Amino acid sequence: MDVHGTPDTYWPGPLSRRRFLQAAGVTAGAVAAAGPTASAAASRPATLTLTAATGGSATLSPAGDRLIAEVQNLLWSIPRTGGAAVPLTPPGLEPTRPQFSPDGSRLVVCAYRGGGFHLWTLRPDGGEVRQLTDGPWDDRGPAWSPDGTRIAFA
Repeated sequence: MDVHGTPDTYWPGPLSRRRFLQAAGVTAGAVAAAGPTASAAASRPATLTLTAATGGSATLSPAGDRLIAEVQNLLWSIPRTGGAAVPLTPPGLEPTRPQFSPDGSRLVVCAYRGGGFHLWTLRPDGGEVRQLTDGPWDDRGPAWSPDGTRIAFA
């Protein structure tokens, strides 16, 4: 699915490791839900503790109350003191390196779409996802200007 919830028909070349893991996760979830213990598992909240990540990133909100973390190709919002993680982005966006604007009202991320990395912005609650850059080049390493009116990138 793309960021608008429509099917993602762009699938270049052979099956990638990322697509394989996504498909395996969906299949495993469907198999687990069909098993006899599905109703018992559904009544208990799941707990996940991360102690390390490879290739992931996270950023703390300017207010210091919320962590935005990139885990398994999604952005998650997590209270700094612990609690439920809330997914912010759809699976097809694959955002990386979230950066808060100085006032905390927006996030900028790099996301892989259409064969390249481009910059996108969104609200910290996951709303108003908007693509900023496009073209044949990879756009990475975004950084907000101190006044939050511009974004520099490589």
